[in-house]
Amino acid sequence: VILPMLAGCGSGGGGAAAPTAAVLTLSSQGILPAGKAVSGFGATIELPAGVTAKTAAGGAVDATVVVASGLLAGAAGTMGPVTYTPATATAKAKLDFTIASTAAAGVGAGEYAKITLILSGVNPVVTAFNVISFTPVDLSFASLPTLTSNLSLTVH
Repeated sequence: VILPMLAGCGSGGGGAAAPTAAVLTLSSQGILPAGKAVSGFGATIELPAGVTAKTAAGGAVDATVVVASGLLAGAAGTMGPVTYTPATATAKAKLDFTIASTAAAGVGAGEYAKITLILSGVNPVVTAFNVISFTPVDLSFASLPTLTSNLSLTVH
């Protein structure tokens, strides 16, 4: 008699709760030319449907959305402008930012930023994010085309 009653107990859905946040980790990879170092990065990331960025009053991107990490963590990096463009009927949402090294000698290739995003009923995979612009620059602000962008994703 007890077994049928226990079988009816439970959460009702049987599945895990939908994730509500994601952290996209950005890094550069490749070989720097001899005598060169990175002074900063500029990137534009296209976001999949259902993924947004936290904004403050007036539409400004919240300071917690893009943070310096890895090579540029703490006082080693400084954030430039961060712009979030919401999705429209014909275009995906975009996040655009710049980040610079505060080290006079610059940095090498590696992790440089973490982006915290809001998920609305989706569980994206890393391939759903598209780097549509990536510009690493050296100490004289010349582009470093030997470096490419790499993304990793953690969903919460």
